[in-house]
This record gives sequence, C-alpha cells and structure tokens, in this order.
Amino acid sequence: MMIFALCGVLLLPLVGLSQGFQPFQPYREDMGAREMPVWHTVGGTITGPSPEVLGQLRVELVELRSRQTRYESMVTKNGLFTLTQVPRGEYELRVISLLGAVLYSQEIEASQPGHRVIVLAVENRGVAPMISLRRLEHKVPRAAMGKFNKAGKLHKKGKTEEALLLLKEALELDPDYYDALATYGAVHLLRQQYATAIEYLEKAYAMDPNDALVAANLASAHLLAKGFAEAEGIARSTLRQHPGDARLRYLLAVSLLQQNRGHYEAEAHLAQAAKEIPEAQAVLVRLRTQVLGQGAALPSAQ
Repeated sequence: MMIFALCGVLLLPLVGLSQGFQPFQPYREDMGAREMPVWHTVGGTITGPSPEVLGQLRVELVELRSRQTRYESMVTKNGLFTLTQVPRGEYELRVISLLGAVLYSQEIEASQPGHRVIVLAVENRGVAPMISLRRLEHKVPRAAMGKFNKAGKLHKKGKTEEALLLLKEALELDPDYYDALATYGAVHLLRQQYATAIEYLEKAYAMDPNDALVAANLASAHLLAKGFAEAEGIARSTLRQHPGDARLRYLLAVSLLQQNRGHYEAEAHLAQAAKEIPEAQAVLVRLRTQVLGQGAALPSAQ
C-alpha cells in the first residue's frame, strides 16, 4: 500500500484514499419503529487481469447520497467478490487496486432481496480501458519501491526536498513507476513549479488517462500555467469515464470561463460540482450574476 496519497490540486480539496469504513446505520429517524431493514447481497465476478493481480483488488460500495464508503470486500484470485447485508439504496461500486487507484466504477441499485451478480471487465469499459494493462501488471523493482516508501515517510515529516530526491532516484530505477511519476509531478504542482509538474504528470497520464486524480492534477497544472485549452481537453476527456467527479467538472468549467466561452455549459458543471466543492458555488453565483444575469438567488441546477 502506498505510504502517502498522491498530492492534490491547488484549486480543490482532494479526495484521498479510503479512511476506513463507518458502520452503516440501517435505521433512520423517518423509519417507523416496527420497520425492519431489508438486506441485499451484491456479488460478482471480475474478469481481465491475471489471478495474481485479481487477488490484490478490493471492491467497495459508496452510498450515493452521503458519498460515504459503506462496505468492502476483497477479490479472490478467481475474480469473485461478495458484499453482504447491504441495505436498499443507490451506490457506486468501485474496484480498487492495491495502491488505492479506482480501476472501475459503476452505479448500482440494491432494490431486490437476494443475490445480485455483476460481471465486470476491468480492462474494458465502454470504448476505453479504465486502467491500462501496462500499468496494472507492471512490476515495480523492490529497490524503487523502497525509495518510494521512504520518500513517503520523509514527506510526512515535512522533508520535501529529501523526498523529491528519493522519488527521482526511484524513477531512475524504474522510469515507468506510475505512482512515483504522479507523486513527483503533484509535489511540483504544489510548489507552483508548473512546467516540471506538467512534464511528469503527462507521463503518468499517458500511462493511464482514466485516473481521475492524476487527470485533475494535470488539468490544474495546465490551468495555473494558463494552458486553458489543454486543461479543458484533459478534464473533458477524463470526465467521460468519471461523470460524477466534481473536481473534473469544476476544472472544466473554470477552463471554459477562462477562455470566455461555454458559459451555459460551465454553469451546468458548476451546479453539479457545487454539491461537493464550496469554491464551485462561489464561481457559480458570480457567473449567474455578472455574466448570465440570472440573479444570485437562483437555485443550482439539479
């Protein structure tokens, strides 16, 4: 497991790796005292990766209303997973790698008692893979991984310069070390060294253009370097695979506004992003009052 999560974009609060699972409370205040919860079992089969990779994956359910992770299950080497005692509701089902990356995501509804079987082809969703096989099955040398983990410990202690040196050494040992590329670029983004950030984040993005966090960081780097069209292209492309990602919607909206076009499209993205990102609400109000002339009191689009 990664010692530290990829650093985040400057414009947005980041969603880090899972912070643990809260026990689900099946009873709500609006439920009658005699009403009993109806439990469901969500299970399925994952196909695509090798048995060795499958055994390192986990599946989690995120409640759509609260955006809280409620349940998790490890995947067997045969690609099987089972989540039991799931209350009725709408969820996002995610397949998570050993390093915390989301390999696959889809919305499901637990509405019928019993067992629901879902067959997921992790390497092929729609017309584009959720994660490249090159990244998924890439073997990181032990020495490079050791330097990366040590860099994480130094970074947590505030020793950023030493951490960057170790990350660079890890990349010298393994130029295709995805997490080292993404983290090295993200740290430079936070240091406002946008050219270096773009250089390394683009390498990571080329390996896996469907990683929403890396795409958001790269789009932010271009945006802050005044590469508005580039930021728009990255955010728009990755948003097709992650339509619920508030960060990408916010970045796409800001990049459009910086180019003084697509105001109504930007309004729609901001209205969605504002549910999770306070800054998006502030931009939305300014857009509606100063450009669209709708008035600040107008409710956000649903």
